[in-house]
Amino acid sequence: LPGLFVLTSLLFNFIFCIESNAELKVGIAKAEKDWVEIQKIKKNYRKLIELV
Repeated sequence: LPGLFVLTSLLFNFIFCIESNAELKVGIAKAEKDWVEIQKIKKNYRKLIELV
């Protein structure tokens, strides 16, 4: 019985790690997308300033 408990907790930790890793990757992807958007806005802003 203790062996089963250890096995179950190991499996749970493994699944939890995969899930949090996936969330982390999604977070990184969102951050990269946001950064690209910010760079685009900066470029457009510079063009606007040059026009003025």
